[in-house]
Amino acid sequence: MNKFELLGEITKANEEMELYLATLSPADMDDPGPGGDWSVKDTLAHITAWMTLVTGWLEKSINGEPVTRYVPGYELTGEEAEDEAVMNRLNDHIFETHKDKPATEIVEMYRQACEGLTAVVATMVEPDLLEPGRLAWFPEQPVWLNIAGNSFWHIRDHLAAFQESA
Repeated sequence: MNKFELLGEITKANEEMELYLATLSPADMDDPGPGGDWSVKDTLAHITAWMTLVTGWLEKSINGEPVTRYVPGYELTGEEAEDEAVMNRLNDHIFETHKDKPATEIVEMYRQACEGLTAVVATMVEPDLLEPGRLAWFPEQPVWLNIAGNSFWHIRDHLAAFQESA
């Protein structure tokens, strides 16, 4: 995947999400989602938070600043089971932080996160996106995989779950 393709996938997945959101009323966005727990609004806040995180990591990398994954208080340990638990705690924190916000605010946050990620990726040089180990916080794989996992793959995974439950 090159930078142009990466940007294209981010844009396409965002368009897919926007088309889905356009079919929902504000009340629909608050209804429990697949599994009966998170609503569409909650899931959108979750996706938004992860896009915002990766955008911040990329911005810090571009500026030569150290990156903490995930965030202070929710740091990776290098142990797979522990890191999974850290991610789950962070997801719970994201839910608690945003659960009482109105859907319109979450949608606006989502749109800003998409714009922010797209803008940062557009400024990056391809070797930093495509070559493993170019960014210290993602040392063993090309960082485009992290970007994909926190943007278009993430969006499409949750969209598929919503569409299956409809």
